Amino acid sequence: MLVGHALRIGEKYGGQPLVYPILHKSLAFLGLLLLLNVIEEAVVGVVHGHPVAESLSRIAGGTWLQIFATCILFFMILLPYFAYREIGRLLGEGSLRRMLFTPAPGAATAAE
Repeated sequence: MLVGHALRIGEKYGGQPLVYPILHKSLAFLGLLLLLNVIEEAVVGVVHGHPVAESLSRIAGGTWLQIFATCILFFMILLPYFAYREIGRLLGEGSLRRMLFTPAPGAATAAE
């Protein structure tokens, strides 16, 4: 995630309605995660003395259905992450965090 943010991946739809940057960043980072996963599996295979083709055949379980399911899972994890980040960006630095984790003004506390 840090690599993707440092490379400014998915910054294309900055001024569009909020759904577009969330979906775009989620898909872009999904591609980055898949690419890094492929590289990792190839390196691990080479280190353990296996051919690269054999290592790559074991990615995400090996079958296309398992790879697709892994992609859906990654995408479903990335959606709320980028939704939180984009909403927070629009509201201003720390505003969303304050809204979520501090009591509302005038709200009764549990001790009362």
